[in-house]
Amino acid sequence: MDKIRDLIDRLPLFREFTDDERDHLAQQEHTFIRFEPNEFIIREGAREKSFYILIKGAVRVTRNDMPDQPLAVLKSGAIFGEISFLTRAARTTNVIAHEEASVVMRLDSDILQAMSPIVREKIKDHLIHLLAARINKMNDSLLQLSRR
Repeated sequence: MDKIRDLIDRLPLFREFTDDERDHLAQQEHTFIRFEPNEFIIREGAREKSFYILIKGAVRVTRNDMPDQPLAVLKSGAIFGEISFLTRAARTTNVIAHEEASVVMRLDSDILQAMSPIVREKIKDHLIHLLAARINKMNDSLLQLSRR
């Protein structure tokens, strides 16, 4: 638990959490999963209902039609799988532990419901902020393309 707590303390997502809230999260051992290098965390096409917070390590995002060309490499603190979690749609990419073992926090509806309302709201607020930032980034990209 101490190792998980140390990792949680380093991530910006959890800065708004109180010490008690971080302790409580670290005690939820069943939500923390370790993946070895090249191990799949998410498989394209799967229909699972979880999203993940990358607690330690890095992951690469790929598609089945271009398995050797990463679309992105995500670092500690990244959240992934949230679109399928929210829409219940099939996964559109693979997410694979990168060059070192990665630790993720797996969250689903049942786990979120078991959390205190304050913690649940902080996580939801962070998801909303993340999605809004992505939409803004896409809009900026589209605007730049339209000016060319």
